[in-house]
Amino acid sequence: MTTTTVAPGAPSDAMPEDVLRTKSWKGPIGLGIVAVIALLVFGIGTPSGTETTFSVATSSDFVHLPTLSVPSKIAAILLAVVALALAGYSAFLANQYRKPGLWLPIVYAMAVMGSLLTWAGAGRDSTSIHSPVS
Repeated sequence: MTTTTVAPGAPSDAMPEDVLRTKSWKGPIGLGIVAVIALLVFGIGTPSGTETTFSVATSSDFVHLPTLSVPSKIAAILLAVVALALAGYSAFLANQYRKPGLWLPIVYAMAVMGSLLTWAGAGRDSTSIHSPVS
């Protein structure tokens, strides 16, 4: 009775030489374009010397949260730069043949949306971030 054993790391276990890995640049390019547009429109397009006030809860809500006032231009630029940095990190991962985790597009969308809301609420009394459900 004879048995055949295969040594670990044998050529049959390795990847074939003719298989090519490709880098997917669609995501990083799309994220970068949107981040640059957010920086130009929301960041630089926000008037200077204004504040944006975010109110997350109203006085009739069960939980009372204070309003948050931020300098509009600085906040919009900072959030757009965060989105641009995340797009750059996504490009770095693509260059390394790696895929970003689920957290990256979520944080990216929050940064772009925060920049948009800061731009839209610049100089207004309050930017409401709650559902209009009665």
